[in-house]
Amino acid sequence: MRAYQEAKNLYQQQGLPIPEEIEALSQSIQGTGKHPHREDIIKESQALFKMTSDMDRLRRSIIGTTFKASSLSWFVSYEFQTEIIERLAHALAHPFTIDETTIEYFSKRVEHYWKEHNTVAVKAASMLPFVLDDVQKLLPLLESPLLPSIRTQLVHIVAQATLLAGILHFDISAFDRSREYCDLACQAALEINESKMGALALARKSFAWSYDNDQYDKAFQCIEAAKQLVEKEPKQEIAPMWIAAIEAEIHAKRGDYHTCLRTLPVSQDVNSRSAEYSTWAHFDSFALMSYQGACFVQLASLSDVPEHIITDAQRALSQAISHMPTRHLRFPTLAFDLALTSCYRRDIEQARQYINTAYEAIQDRQSAVYVKRFDTLKQILKRSREKKMQELSEYVHSLQL
Repeated sequence: MRAYQEAKNLYQQQGLPIPEEIEALSQSIQGTGKHPHREDIIKESQALFKMTSDMDRLRRSIIGTTFKASSLSWFVSYEFQTEIIERLAHALAHPFTIDETTIEYFSKRVEHYWKEHNTVAVKAASMLPFVLDDVQKLLPLLESPLLPSIRTQLVHIVAQATLLAGILHFDISAFDRSREYCDLACQAALEINESKMGALALARKSFAWSYDNDQYDKAFQCIEAAKQLVEKEPKQEIAPMWIAAIEAEIHAKRGDYHTCLRTLPVSQDVNSRSAEYSTWAHFDSFALMSYQGACFVQLASLSDVPEHIITDAQRALSQAISHMPTRHLRFPTLAFDLALTSCYRRDIEQARQYINTAYEAIQDRQSAVYVKRFDTLKQILKRSREKKMQELSEYVHSLQL
């Protein structure tokens, strides 16, 4: 019984479970006073305990060795990272700076791209890779810890570049991408409090909805958001005037005659001399006339509009195109719209002349606007039952855009 108690105490001191053999020995001793294998069981129990204790010591030794090794490793790693910590502290205390030459370089490049786009000197598909390449080069600079004044200048350049990327994607009918880049341009513009640029980025985004399967409701949502950004600006400023003209054209396309006329700006006094718009926004009184004429042409297809709407359209479009160089971005659109007014007036010969003028002007250009105007012209001519209109329709369908 004493040997049993010693074995049991050893297990209890170590917090180990008592083996079944010892419990069986206890029951046997308490029941009969003697167990036939009493001594063997005690020896086995002592051996089992010794083995368990040895394993515990080995386990503790391994854990201790591992801990020491990991502690040494951590200590070495900490020392190794000292340089990184010092460099990071220096970077935070001394932000990355960019010389004025670099900023001027990218600014001039983006300005050049806009000039090329506005004069249609290069096709959209050809220009787009260069614009995106510059945006990619600007990204590492923008991700650096810059001084606020430097970051503001870079973000302004990026906003202009991404806005142009959105327009170029629209020109090649990549409407999803166009909307994404316009959103980024708006985000960049608002970061530096350029609410006018942000508003016009949203207005440009509305085009990517209007010309993408006529999603006018979504286009109108963009215009509403754009209007909120410039609600405090004078109405004669470029941004509010341009946004109002775009909104009016959306209403015209939806066939809402009265809302269109109520929204369409009638004043020709556009403050187009503002220097802040010189690169990324070209809108003047003649551009406004082109929107007025486009709205009237759209409304002319309705059945219950006044007859003078066609005359009003022709007057506005003729005045606009007479002051616009043939290389101007809007020139082909004006020619197509004048062709439509001539069709409505049944002046087939003049319509053919405007069609030829527009077709010649778009041979080295790309724009979803031109494609849409051309398709609209073909549809209107196709619906006519008049012989001369049908002949003109056949001629237009023979042209390859």
